[in-house]
Amino acid sequence: MDIIAAYAERWDTPLRTSKHHFLERFARRGDRVLYVEIPPTPLTVLRRPREFLAETWPRIRQGVISVAPNIWAVTGFFPFPYHRQLGCCGDHLVLNTWNQRSFLPRLRWAADTLGFRAPLCLMYIPYLLPILPQLAPQKVIFHMVDEWLGFEGIPRSAEHLIRGMVERADLTIVTSERLRRRYMPMGGNVQLLRHGTDIALFEPVSRGQVVPDERLQRLIGAKIGYYGAIHKLDLHLIRTLAISRPEWHFVFLGPTGGGSQGVPRLGNMPSNVYFLPPCPRSDLPAFLSGLDAFWMPFRIDELTRSMSPIKIFEVLGAGVPIVMSDLEECRAVAGPWGRFAVTADEHGQMLTAEMRGDSPARRLRRAAAVRNCDWEQRFATLCHLIGMEEI
Repeated sequence: MDIIAAYAERWDTPLRTSKHHFLERFARRGDRVLYVEIPPTPLTVLRRPREFLAETWPRIRQGVISVAPNIWAVTGFFPFPYHRQLGCCGDHLVLNTWNQRSFLPRLRWAADTLGFRAPLCLMYIPYLLPILPQLAPQKVIFHMVDEWLGFEGIPRSAEHLIRGMVERADLTIVTSERLRRRYMPMGGNVQLLRHGTDIALFEPVSRGQVVPDERLQRLIGAKIGYYGAIHKLDLHLIRTLAISRPEWHFVFLGPTGGGSQGVPRLGNMPSNVYFLPPCPRSDLPAFLSGLDAFWMPFRIDELTRSMSPIKIFEVLGAGVPIVMSDLEECRAVAGPWGRFAVTADEHGQMLTAEMRGDSPARRLRRAAAVRNCDWEQRFATLCHLIGMEEI
């Protein structure tokens, strides 16, 4: 089977997403994947010219790039900035339509180069909707991993594209109950499929079989950590709690700049807060092994209310105590194995309680709670929902 996956962040993003987990599994079973990275616009070039010249332009010139066995990536260039921050000037559906029509020849060329015929179109950001008929897909699957309108760069008019994709798709898969409730009334086949975890990678942490990250071993006192997207975090909350708990160390792993979701004002943090660059996924168990608790101090907004964080499954699989902002989907996933808070005082109290109540037995029980959430099982469910036997 041939699959076109569009649009998405660069394949080599520091943060591994559900797209990577699913598409790599499709590739391992012999399917071929054309991964379409979302093209930059003139606004992208103006904001980050060095990144464009050093990283994006070479990828555009290379054309179709092999990024993994049976997976190829392609990107291009959108001539018109379709972006919320441009106000009414950049929030018109016609701009997206012009962008898609200008990109269609390149996308067709990439598909023809690989010999794709009648592909399954796996849609993420739904910008491709105006040219879907020209791709002659045998099936269209819309995978909503986030509430796209919650991102500051997505124009409000994109709501029409989301609605249109839900109506057009043979199947819409959402990752949270909130997304299911919102988009099911639009019609179509909307199914909930939450994220998962790599049991084999993370569960050894719960059994004390992973050597802690040496950077954490050097810190004296309680070690509170997080890895993932920094731009979703409440920086004021982090600063407030860090000031009130100077004997604790707060360590955050993740990208802190670039794109419209860059992270401001990190320099305002007290000295017991550390921001470290992303590490290879294989190093995450060592990071978790060195923590006394995992903390997810998310901002509470339209984006975070609808998301289903992959790391909840991973941290529970590692058996590490976890405290997070009080969000519906976090409660649904973590259940009795997580603690939930709103204010800085509440977060501090919950972290204290979780660290005091931790034990080897409790770590094993946390890991057992997500044992049926391995990515292999999630992938089998995805294939069943798509109806792979029919393709």
